[in-house]
Amino acid sequence: MLHAVAFIVIGLVVGAIFIRKARAMAAGIRVGGGLVGSLAGGFISLAVLGSKTDTGKYGSIVIAIVVAAIVAGIAYLPMLHNGFVWDDDTFLTKNPLIKAPDGLFRFWFSTQPSDYWPVTSSTLWVEWRLWGMHAVGYHATNLLLHITEGLMLWSILRRLRVPGAYL
Repeated sequence: MLHAVAFIVIGLVVGAIFIRKARAMAAGIRVGGGLVGSLAGGFISLAVLGSKTDTGKYGSIVIAIVVAAIVAGIAYLPMLHNGFVWDDDTFLTKNPLIKAPDGLFRFWFSTQPSDYWPVTSSTLWVEWRLWGMHAVGYHATNLLLHITEGLMLWSILRRLRVPGAYL
């Protein structure tokens, strides 16, 4: 339950950063905010087509982004309580390269990995150092990545003016 509350709080904080950046951009003010603020501002500028005359739409776009992220988060929130499944033993829990201090190097420059997916293996290697055998961290990371991918796809479709991009 604590993880669910933390996830919702993080979502609300990120949403507040989006709104702050959008309002500042609409007013023509440059607002600092560190890495997260810069990423939020960059994503908002991509989402609004980079148009300087479209400042009235910033608020509705930011609200759409925040609502989409929160809805996706709520829909998949129950998965945070699940454990490891399917091929997680092969690629994570029983993979000696994930646990090895030099595993990152070996993923990229040796023939030891069972499959050559160095980016996936590298992220799992980093996540192992963050989460260990706690599946909730991996699930939360995947959820955030999927939400980000969905928002980026929506942004691209909107930028290309594809009909139905708002669906």
